[in-house]
Amino acid sequence: MTPHQKQKQIPIVLQLPAEAEVSLERQIDELRTLAGSLRSMLETVERLGVKLVYSEEEAAKELGISVRLLQSKRLAGDVPFKYVGRKPVYTRSHLEQFLSK
Repeated sequence: MTPHQKQKQIPIVLQLPAEAEVSLERQIDELRTLAGSLRSMLETVERLGVKLVYSEEEAAKELGISVRLLQSKRLAGDVPFKYVGRKPVYTRSHLEQFLSK
């Protein structure tokens, strides 16, 4: 088949028992409620000015050290961190762990 030819799509229909449909609907409702709660909590966190993650520059400023020193400590394994994409980020917990050493 060449890229220009259209592929035939076959619809898939699932037959669920009535109890499963009710249970699935209940789970979807619970997920919507949780999503709403999480949105509300994130809005509160933002309103209070609390950061959930810090860039390398922000973390260095919070710690009162230079970015270069933070990078050195990270590369040496002295500061816990996570990657978001290809960028290292730090949580409040990461910074507190580093300060407690």
